[in-house]
Amino acid sequence: MQTQETIPVMILPNANLFPKSMLPLLVFESRYRQMLQQVLDGNRLMGVSLTRIVPSNKEEPHPICGLGMIRAAVTHDDGTSHLILEGLKRVELIEAVGDQPWPVYRFRECKTIRNNEIQLHALKQKLIDEIHRHPAIQHLSDHGEAKSEGAVGDPEASNPIASPAEAKAEFSAKVALLLKNLTEMQDIELMCDMVASTMIGSAHSRQRVLNELELDKRLNQLITLLTRRSQPSSFGDDFDL
Repeated sequence: MQTQETIPVMILPNANLFPKSMLPLLVFESRYRQMLQQVLDGNRLMGVSLTRIVPSNKEEPHPICGLGMIRAAVTHDDGTSHLILEGLKRVELIEAVGDQPWPVYRFRECKTIRNNEIQLHALKQKLIDEIHRHPAIQHLSDHGEAKSEGAVGDPEASNPIASPAEAKAEFSAKVALLLKNLTEMQDIELMCDMVASTMIGSAHSRQRVLNELELDKRLNQLITLLTRRSQPSSFGDDFDL
């Protein structure tokens, strides 16, 4: 990735971009359509920041946000676009620059701080325990259901002649495999970000994890959020601009 001093930024009310995550977006606002065209004609890099709640009605981003690269984009006849962003890194927005219709910011990269490796591995195990206790995972494991016809993970789609008991067992096995792949990640930082981006339903709660640069505090923040067990999974949601 080439070094650059500024990035265009989408400031959104319900979206966060984590490193290594994939974020689907629907772009329909005029200024962001213009921005998207410029980004696609250039290096395909852009930032996504959650809207910051401030007393005035002025649009302000959270300073800590995600820098991403557009991996796929489809523009429709009505001028709207669907795109997929891959998160590359955490960045801090320093100041707004330029006079474009869309936000452009100077930025700097945020480095994760690892204070104590022994403590980090202990926190990783606590996180794994909370993942297994999460109600969304418990529901999938217990019921083995998928509501979308032909959806990935739907036991009847993969084995149409299976009995209900066999279908439930097959689907539960797939859930177990997904859990295994997630919890066996060697990269603790990556695991933390993946869990935050897929299992925390509130954008503002996810932002608290995104904001934290010390990895032990980030893990503790995530574990605390998971123990509340009140937020559904947000994986696969589209975010309107």
